[in-house]
Amino acid sequence: MKPFKSVKRSLGDLDAKIAARLITASSDVAMVIDTNGKIRDLAFSSEQFANIDATGWPGKQLADVVTSECVPKIEAMLDGIEDDPAREFQVNHPTGGPQDLPVRYQTLRLGSEGPIIAVGRELSFTSSLQQKLISAQSQLDRDYARQIQIETRYQALFRFSGEATLIANAHNKNIVEANQAMVQVFANGSSGITGKKLDDLFAPQSLPELDALLAHVRNSPRSRSISVRLANKGSDYNLTASVFRDQSELYYLIRLESFRSQSEGLEDQLQALRLHSVLAELPDGFVVLDQDLRLLLANRAFLDLAQLATEDQAKEQPISRWLGRIDVDAEVLLTSIKNHGSLTRHTTILRGEYDVAQDVEVTGVFIESLDRPLYGLMIRRTVSELASATGEVIAAGAEGVDKLKGLVGHTPLRDVVRQTTDIVERMCIEAALELTGDNRASAAEMLGVSRQSLYMKLRRHQLGGLSEDDS
Repeated sequence: MKPFKSVKRSLGDLDAKIAARLITASSDVAMVIDTNGKIRDLAFSSEQFANIDATGWPGKQLADVVTSECVPKIEAMLDGIEDDPAREFQVNHPTGGPQDLPVRYQTLRLGSEGPIIAVGRELSFTSSLQQKLISAQSQLDRDYARQIQIETRYQALFRFSGEATLIANAHNKNIVEANQAMVQVFANGSSGITGKKLDDLFAPQSLPELDALLAHVRNSPRSRSISVRLANKGSDYNLTASVFRDQSELYYLIRLESFRSQSEGLEDQLQALRLHSVLAELPDGFVVLDQDLRLLLANRAFLDLAQLATEDQAKEQPISRWLGRIDVDAEVLLTSIKNHGSLTRHTTILRGEYDVAQDVEVTGVFIESLDRPLYGLMIRRTVSELASATGEVIAAGAEGVDKLKGLVGHTPLRDVVRQTTDIVERMCIEAALELTGDNRASAAEMLGVSRQSLYMKLRRHQLGGLSEDDS
């Protein structure tokens, strides 16, 4: 600070009112403080102090109108005022809101025993600028970190991509970057091709068409492909070029693909298309399930059986939603397919979306050698074979057909029917126990009877180690 050279000559006998006006006009706030820190008088020109009701400060201690962390600064100023009457300190005045009012004060003592004049300049604008600067710096740091992440991802994708790719400067055709796949195409893993001219990589007869392609992509947003011959191998490749701008420079993005890999990829696509077409046109239902027994693929015949309009309605849905008399039926069926590798002509039902149940025959296979286990099921609608199945059961049982015929005329029809029903019931219970691994709760659910009813039938038919004598 540079003071006046001659105060008397420059200012004369300055009146106290004029001095007060000068102090008020040249500062945002001015206070007269005694040596004990009490505010005797106050003047301010900034609206910030009117907003915090600073007119009530006179008569209060200066330490009472600043935030708690600033109290030691007030105490240090009062303690050192004798040694240094002109002191500078910064404090925050509470506003009652989220932001305090920062003020920088300059003190001056009037005489050795006089009061202290504290002239302040509020720093809210400076503080706001500092906060904006910090926020901008934080944003720059985040943007820089994000840019580093993007650059890292780009380098990983570019370098480890299986597609041969290079980047060349559009002005001089110098190759600025090439991934490992491109290096292997031209140098077989040797020193690389970065820094070479783009024209040096291709046979002379391919250069005119290459130049025409590059001129085209510079003026068109669409990429194009041409056939080129390599200079070091003499083999033909498909070259695709596009252009992009990095800051002020223009660059070519060049991709190479051998015709062999193209034809192999096309052949794979055609093979998959043929297989999908065959499966779609099968007259029998066909589905592919994942290891959680949810549909991955379903043909039109299955959609008709399940009364669905589109394949999307079936995808990701459990097969037990449609297949089997109950949920456990489908699980038992698929567990059997997994344990044995395949299953042929398993008879069950398929329930449509509109509760229409149909007798079906399921042939399935379990494949574990792929990248994930899969089930394949062929589902065929069958005509009800209850009569023929009953005849087979009777012929295979202890009570043969001839014996039943011999009962006619000697035994009432209802008794003949009851005996036949008993044979069928016994065989169904045995089949359910076999399918569920002798799990009687699951067998009861599969047969559609209560567990208590199943135990009664087991005793009556003397199955499962039970007899009518058991209680």
